[in-house]
Amino acid sequence: MTEADKLRDYIAHKQGQIDRLLATYGQGVRPSWVSEELSILYHYQDDAIQTLKQLEENNAANHDHQ
Repeated sequence: MTEADKLRDYIAHKQGQIDRLLATYGQGVRPSWVSEELSILYHYQDDAIQTLKQLEENNAANHDHQ
């Protein structure tokens, strides 16, 4: 499994966690910890997406130079 594959799996896993929390608690009034947890999950997911983009850009640049 490549680093990019690991990142894609991680991103999908975080999205699953987000989806489960939203399915359970919804968008309206919910315990404060749910909003905090969603914020953390979105942050981790966004960070992984940015890392994946950088990895793909580096791989494309390396491939162009070969």
